[in-house]
Amino acid sequence: MSVLTSELSGYDAAERWLESLISASAGRRDVRPRRQTKDPAIALRGIKRLLRMTGSPQRGRLTVHVAGSKGKGSTAAFIETVLRTAGYSTGMLSSPHLHSYVERIRINGTPLSEAKFARYCNILKPLVEQRDIARSNDAAGIFDVLTALAFLAFRDHKVDAQVVEVGLGGLLDGTNVFSMKELVVITSLALEHTDVLGTGIKQIATEKAGIITEDTKAIVLAPQQHYAAADVIRDTADAAGVPLIDVAETYQWDLRKIDLSVGRVGQNFDVMSVDGQSRQFFIPLLGKFQIENAVTAIAAVEALIDQSAEISSTSIAAGLEAVQWPARFEVFQQYKPRIVVDGAHTEMSIQYILDAQSHYWSRIPQARLIVIFGVSRDKNLPGMAKIINKYADKIIITQSNHPRARCVSEVVAEFDDRQIEVVVEAKADKALEDALASASPDDLICVLGSLYVAAEVREAILRSRPETISGGSGGSPRA
Repeated sequence: MSVLTSELSGYDAAERWLESLISASAGRRDVRPRRQTKDPAIALRGIKRLLRMTGSPQRGRLTVHVAGSKGKGSTAAFIETVLRTAGYSTGMLSSPHLHSYVERIRINGTPLSEAKFARYCNILKPLVEQRDIARSNDAAGIFDVLTALAFLAFRDHKVDAQVVEVGLGGLLDGTNVFSMKELVVITSLALEHTDVLGTGIKQIATEKAGIITEDTKAIVLAPQQHYAAADVIRDTADAAGVPLIDVAETYQWDLRKIDLSVGRVGQNFDVMSVDGQSRQFFIPLLGKFQIENAVTAIAAVEALIDQSAEISSTSIAAGLEAVQWPARFEVFQQYKPRIVVDGAHTEMSIQYILDAQSHYWSRIPQARLIVIFGVSRDKNLPGMAKIINKYADKIIITQSNHPRARCVSEVVAEFDDRQIEVVVEAKADKALEDALASASPDDLICVLGSLYVAAEVREAILRSRPETISGGSGGSPRA
C-alpha cells in the first residue's frame, strides 16, 4: 500500500527531506539500527529493495568499490580522474560532502546539478514513504537514498565506469549491493567508529573486508599500519578465491621533490614496480600519505588494465596530476600566516598532518602553530588531543553545525591540563578570525578534527559559499 506524497519544490526542499530521514522513526532510518544484525541479507534489505524498485541501477558498468579508514576518498578521486582522463565517462559517489549534498554525486568530475538532484529525490521520495516500507525494518535511511540517487544518475548519464566510496565500514554499508565488481580497493585501516564497527583492528578489518565477494575480479590492498588488518584482508581474499595485489609488496616509491611554489603546490615522486620499471609522477596534494594513496590508485588502474581496460601510461600520469580534493592538506598560501585546512579526524591522520606541516615549513624559532580544532561525538577525542598537544602553541576549540558535532565544553576538558593556550570560539568562522588576529605572518594556522569544521572554515576563507565543487574538489585557490 502506498500514500500520496508532496513533491519537493527544489534543492532546498530536497535537502530538508533528506535530513528528516536522519531522525525519522526514532532513528530507525539511521545507520546504527542495521548494526543490530551482522547478516547483510537482513541489514541491507532497505537499500536493496529501493534499488529493485528503481530497476537495479547499480548494475551495468565497470565498478570500483573503495573502503578503508584513511585515504579512501583521495584514492577514489585519483582512480576516477585517471579513468576520466583515459576517455571513460565516469560516475563517482563519495561522502561526506563539504558544502552541499550534490558534491557526493559527480558525473565526469562535475557535481550533479541542484535541479537534477531534486528531481531524483522526487523519484525516490514516494518509494521511501510507502507505508509497507517506511513502517518496517526495511526503512531506507539518508545514506541509502543518496546511494540509490547516485546509481540512478549514473544510469541516466550512461557512464562507463563508477567509483563508489564506502560510507561506513563495508559489510553492512549501503553501497555493498553489487553482485559483481571489477575491483575492490582497501586503503589504510585504523581504529575508527569504534562504537559502531568494533573496538579492535581485526573487527574493523573484518567489516571493511565485507565488500569482498566471490564475484569480485581483483583486490588492491594499500600499505597497512597494522599487520593484523592486512592479514584479515588477505584471508578474506583467499577464502573468496579473489586475486590480491599488495601495493607494499608490488611497488616501491620515493619522494623526489616537494613543490611549494605559487600555482603548483604538490609532490614529484618515483614509482618502481617489481619488473624494475621506474616512472615519475606529480600530484597536486601534499603529505607522504597522499603519495601512498596515489600509488594505490596506480595499482588499481593497472589491475583494471589487466582486465582489458584501455588506459595508457600517459593517462595515468595526467590523471594523477589533474586530481582535485579539497580540505585534504589544502594550503592557502596567499594568506600571511599560511593556512592549512584538513578534515583529519583520526589519530593516525592527525599525526600525519602535523608531521607533514613540520616537515614542509621550517618556521623561525618564535613562530607558532595555531590549531583550529573541532570533532564529532564518535571520534577518539583523548587520543587526538594528546597528539595535538605535542605540536600546538595555541588551540582554538570550535564546533561545526553538524548534529554529530561534539560540544566545545567537552573538547575543552581534554585540554584543561595542557601547558598551551586554549581559546573557545563556538563558530568556525569566528575561530578563523581569532586565529588570524592573533597570528604573526610567520605562524601557521592548521584546521583539524572534522571534515565539517574544515568545510565551515574553508567557506569563511573563500568569503562565500561555493556554488559547486568543480572537478570533484572545489575551486580552492591553490597557492
